Amino acid sequence: MKARFKKEVTIDYQLEITPQEIAQLFWSLPSDGQAQFFNELATISDALPMQLEYVRQDEALTVEGKAAMQMIGQYGGNQ
Repeated sequence: MKARFKKEVTIDYQLEITPQEIAQLFWSLPSDGQAQFFNELATISDALPMQLEYVRQDEALTVEGKAAMQMIGQYGGNQ
């Protein structure tokens, strides 16, 4: 006879996710998952316009990154 038991284990671990990994995770979501991402972002962000301005002014933002932000803004405004 096989004995079965259940044991709960808690592991405290801090996982650091890079911006590249976040982008890849977002891109791997289906369209409804990406829509839910933006819905959640709207829910948790109380200063989104200010944060977007900080990002826009950051020296780390490349021309390609700025173009992606502009494209998202253009598509988001076409409703």
